[in-house]
Amino acid sequence: MTCTNAVKIVQEQITLLNLEGLSKSSDYNYPVLETVQVSPEPRKLSIIEPPHHVEFTNDTGTILEIFTEEILTNEEPRSKSLDWLLVDNSPVTKLPGLRRVLGNNSLEFLPFPAERFRHDVHTATYRCRLRLRSHFAILSKNIHLHVPDEYVMSGNTAILRCLVPSHYSERVASTDWFTDDDIGVLPYLGPNYERLDDGSLYISSVSPDDRYTAFRCRIRDRISGNTYSSKHLVRPRLVVEVRSRRVPVGHDVRLPCAAHAWPVPTYRWFREHRDELIPIEKSEMWPRVQVLGGLLSIRGVGTEDGGRFVCWFNNSAGSESVHFTLITAGYPIEVVYWIHDGKSVKDTERIRISEDRLRLHIKNIQINDQGIYQCFASNTRDQAYGISELLIDVSDSSRLVGNRSRRTPYARSTHIHDADWNFTGNRESKPELVYWFSEQTLQPGPSVSLKCVAMGHPPPQFSWLLDGFPIPSNSRFVVGQHVTLQDDVVSHLNISRVTEQDGGEYACVASNTAGKASHAARVNVYGLPYIREMSKVTAVAGSDLNIKCPVAGYPIETITWERDGQTLPLNRRQKVFPNGTLIVEQTQRSEDAGTYTCQATNRQRHVARREVEVQILVQPKILPIQPLTNLLREGMRAAISCQILEGDLPIAFRWEKNGQPVTSSPYAPSGIMTRRMDEYSASLVIEHITSLHSGNYTCIASNVAGSERFTVPLTVNVPPRWRLEPGDMAVAAGQDVILQCQADGYPKPTITWKKAVGKTY
Repeated sequence: MTCTNAVKIVQEQITLLNLEGLSKSSDYNYPVLETVQVSPEPRKLSIIEPPHHVEFTNDTGTILEIFTEEILTNEEPRSKSLDWLLVDNSPVTKLPGLRRVLGNNSLEFLPFPAERFRHDVHTATYRCRLRLRSHFAILSKNIHLHVPDEYVMSGNTAILRCLVPSHYSERVASTDWFTDDDIGVLPYLGPNYERLDDGSLYISSVSPDDRYTAFRCRIRDRISGNTYSSKHLVRPRLVVEVRSRRVPVGHDVRLPCAAHAWPVPTYRWFREHRDELIPIEKSEMWPRVQVLGGLLSIRGVGTEDGGRFVCWFNNSAGSESVHFTLITAGYPIEVVYWIHDGKSVKDTERIRISEDRLRLHIKNIQINDQGIYQCFASNTRDQAYGISELLIDVSDSSRLVGNRSRRTPYARSTHIHDADWNFTGNRESKPELVYWFSEQTLQPGPSVSLKCVAMGHPPPQFSWLLDGFPIPSNSRFVVGQHVTLQDDVVSHLNISRVTEQDGGEYACVASNTAGKASHAARVNVYGLPYIREMSKVTAVAGSDLNIKCPVAGYPIETITWERDGQTLPLNRRQKVFPNGTLIVEQTQRSEDAGTYTCQATNRQRHVARREVEVQILVQPKILPIQPLTNLLREGMRAAISCQILEGDLPIAFRWEKNGQPVTSSPYAPSGIMTRRMDEYSASLVIEHITSLHSGNYTCIASNVAGSERFTVPLTVNVPPRWRLEPGDMAVAAGQDVILQCQADGYPKPTITWKKAVGKTY
């Protein structure tokens, strides 16, 4: 990283290290605060802090420890102090017998009898504040403190659950299974037994001998280390669950699919991708997947593995399927907030926080804006933060030279008093140009080099254009790109032995996954008019057409456009600009498609001409579909036809229900099939309608020009049926009584109450 205009900026880098023996509860994290200065080597301040959640029992107590270590080159250490804060930023005070701050700045919670439990002490949120000599402050993460007979058919699959009270489930460190004679199930009973991620016992291919086997589960408390065994023995029973699983990235996961049927069913797994099911053995995950009967095991789950998986099982009597949704950890981000020197940052006219709260923008930075900024992001599982330090120098700012930006993401470049400053808490930032080339005029013969410099994350890639078209494939044109030590991306376009035909408007475009930035300027080469060849230009009907005539030579007197021998513009939709740009608004195929001619003329009346073919594409237009409301009842067959009135081939169709892709497959449990009728039509068919098929169905037709969608509501009439039927009740005179009565159906049933007359028996 470099530092210009005597401005020093700090940006955080976070490294996660596993430290043995530092905490009884979990490993610590290392946020590393790196100061970027003019000195040859940076200095780093390492902060070791407790995890986001800390748990302990009243008979053990716990200690929250914060360590700092400064790595120096040739400078003196920065003096610093540590203090502990409550969630309202008030200081933590000593409470005899309960809480105290030790001499090494650790916060200790002492063992205490149960009757001395205090909610504001033992179930509270703490954080540590580090004060530097510069009076800047760094806050640690929030630290949340808590005191915290069955049957199955032979050959089928069973899942045994170890039931733990909900208030105790988070303290379970491990679950083991034993038979009634205390034989360990997993080490000794063979490969048909697997322990799932939640501790359940998965038994594949249950044999008749298993009916004589009973199982007992044993759990270990991860805080106290004590073990507890179930009081009752359990025998196998079918368990089939449709469930969602949240898995941290990098961990293994097992998805259990257990069926109860005869003959014994076979299993097959699919992964849902868009609107179709892909067999798991044909997906990109297959090298990391193992299938054992109905058990799907995935090693090293990545963020790209999230989604829906379908287990399909069948036998000679029929088939069924169940869905599992896999959600990778880190999402959703529920809370994002900003801190400046330990105080909350609020929106003002000068300090703006973006709607997603991932970007902070400060206009006209002032002296009191300098300091340490932190962006905190958290959800129910954890919290993370980023750090940046802004230091402002109000001294000489005359060193700003050339075409260099004064606004840069990640707080990494030139900042002076009254400039703007941006910091992003997101891992991505769109490119921003910090240097660019200027317009120039030259004679043919010498070489020329054009340079652009950009920054962003991920590092942007450059592309170069000449009058809106790619750079000619010519050995005289060479494009180079490299990344500096300061993470700036530098790109050069070198043109050797410039000719008059090389003149025109050159543009550098820096792009990454977050966006793009571009700059354009002319390179004028003295010579006669020349127009480079133009490839076919396409536009979508209804949109604007924009063509720039690639004229070389200098000086040029006029640039005009013609069509069918007539000089444009011919109507109010056509506009021709002096730089050779032609714009046609609201294009129409019948009127605007065809051949256009560009003509360039100099003062000596030398003329150059070149033609270009313009093609107008038409996006699909769907014939309106009648709604299917109050027409269908359960058991009937339904079909929705989607037909195209106009649009260029080929046309692709896809369907959605309530905004979600429709799964079309023989194995899909919904019973929905999509069919392609011909090049201009498709249909969605439901063979046996049920109440679950009610919803809004959308046909989406697309081609190279664009897409159109049409939504059709579908309702299924269902006779009323009891959801909660009233029952007889006996009450004492004078007491209140509530009679429950609930029913389902479509249209929604009307419920009326009547009282019987006379005696009832």
